[in-house]
Amino acid sequence: MDIYQNNKEHTIQKWSPNNPNLYDIVYKLYCENTIIDTVYSYFGMREISIKGDKILLNKEPIYLKLILDQGYWKESHLTPPNEESIIKDIESTLELGYNGIRKHQKIEDERFLYWCDVKGVLVWSEMANCYEFDDKSLQAFTEEWIRVVKQHYNHPSIITWVPINESWGVPNVATEEKEQNFINSLYYLTKALDSTRPVISNDGWEHTISDII
Repeated sequence: MDIYQNNKEHTIQKWSPNNPNLYDIVYKLYCENTIIDTVYSYFGMREISIKGDKILLNKEPIYLKLILDQGYWKESHLTPPNEESIIKDIESTLELGYNGIRKHQKIEDERFLYWCDVKGVLVWSEMANCYEFDDKSLQAFTEEWIRVVKQHYNHPSIITWVPINESWGVPNVATEEKEQNFINSLYYLTKALDSTRPVISNDGWEHTISDII
């Protein structure tokens, strides 16, 4: 698909917190010459990278000023009571002077990521962790994490993947080789699924391999 085939002079408007530019896109499915389905979506163009000790957004250094967002609501605990509550939380974060959110131990409602895309909020996407380290938890966690990365891959607001938080589920990672191997495998698995974003294998605690410490 050549998005700009009718306008070769078009300059790509990159996505950033200051200018969260998004492009609308329409997918049409044809059967012979008849449209049988139409899907509307959007996308943003941006690049996140690391050079030395600096994090770059669209090749320019950016200072990450993130709030730890645990996603609780008084009325409904972990489930947003309505879309307005999500928007209010995001707008409050921006009003307080932050440019991003580390979503803590939670895969948030899809509408949360949509509004972060729209309003230009940077997101560290963190997985909910197990409490045990055994074969059952390893399999369940890995399968779910693959689904999360694939589902949310196209959100421009997500700039970092965080599979593990503070050694939850890997309590002896500092000394146990099996747990270290698991952490390393998550880092490389995430990189295999998405080579465009930094990965923090075990945020805030013992590290084996991480792009940001």
